[in-house]
Parts: sequence; C-alpha cells; structure tokens
Amino acid sequence: MSRTSPMKSRSSTRYQGSPASGPVATLSDRTTPTARFSAPTPRIGRNRRRETNDT
Repeated sequence: MSRTSPMKSRSSTRYQGSPASGPVATLSDRTTPTARFSAPTPRIGRNRRRETNDT
C-alpha cells in the first residue's frame, strides 16, 4: 500500500506504470502518454538504429 501511495501521489493519471517508475520515469517526464504503455522505450532504440543504418 505504501508503495503505490507515494507513486500515485506523484503521478496518478500521468503514467500508471508504477512497476517501471525507475527507468520509465525519465521517459515519462518527456512523454507522459508514451510512458503509460512503457512500449515506446524499446521502440525508440529501434528507430535510432534505423537512422544509423541510413547514415
């Protein structure tokens, strides 16, 4: 209870991804809607790889 209490207080509607509030917290700060799915995190890495291939 105390685990979700502080997290919810910090961002209850911003990003409901309390389990990954550590690494996703940085992304959530930049993209609140994307952090919710916590899926764009790996997607960004793939997109970056494509750019390197183009170069």
